[in-house]
Amino acid sequence: MTGTEKRVAELQRPTASRSSPMPPSTRSRTRCAPSSLTLGSSAGRRRRWFAWRPGTRAGSAWRRARLFGITLSGITLLLLGATADADETRIEIGAYGAYLFGGSAETESGARNDTAHIDAAPSFGGAIDIRVRSEALIEISYTYQSTEVSSGTVSRQDLTAQYLQLGGLLEFPIPSAPWFRPVFGGTLGATVFSADSAGRSDTLWAFSGILEGGAKFRVHKHFGLRLRGRMLATFLTDGSALVCSNAGCAYAFSGSVVLQGEVGGGVYVAF
Repeated sequence: MTGTEKRVAELQRPTASRSSPMPPSTRSRTRCAPSSLTLGSSAGRRRRWFAWRPGTRAGSAWRRARLFGITLSGITLLLLGATADADETRIEIGAYGAYLFGGSAETESGARNDTAHIDAAPSFGGAIDIRVRSEALIEISYTYQSTEVSSGTVSRQDLTAQYLQLGGLLEFPIPSAPWFRPVFGGTLGATVFSADSAGRSDTLWAFSGILEGGAKFRVHKHFGLRLRGRMLATFLTDGSALVCSNAGCAYAFSGSVVLQGEVGGGVYVAF
């Protein structure tokens, strides 16, 4: 074949056959480029780890989920703490009577200061105790008292006091006397004072707390007696008042604490 014929044959060949090989430097770069789509690669693992760093949205969600899980676990363990003692009852319902005494608060009428006194009177109420551990209970209680209030400048008025409380109660078992258990507790809640005067009734809500000490006498696994002494504290803020009319309020309190004492007892059933 002559030179001219060879030249014509080369021009008639397919283009791919004439393509020059890829330069070695290009081939090297192509082979070494990492794949960002490979889930098992170290780069992929680093991206997933950094997604949970503190300060990121995913990290905050994870921390909230962990905190919720820890809190839920703690509450569950607390509620199941009494299961280790099969002899303990879980719920107690009691009815109580007592004598509630003491109680005074500073009042002001114009430029004159005075003191309102709450008369001592019987009280009664009830409580529901839920055992959360072998020696600890959550207590919900209600106390009612019908009495009178008076001051140096205001005549005697009918007064009703109600105490709504939520708190806890601790028992201290004595191994040598399982029928006897000293108790100590504290609650927080609200006091509702209602005063009646000339057919008009005023109501005052105030924050309050109660400290309690006493003892339980277990007559039977499902029945017992409970003696208790309590100190009640009701916090009256500036501007709180009772028995008000267009002419003013008979009792305008000036930010004081009403302290009262109570001694009594009652019975309870447990199951």
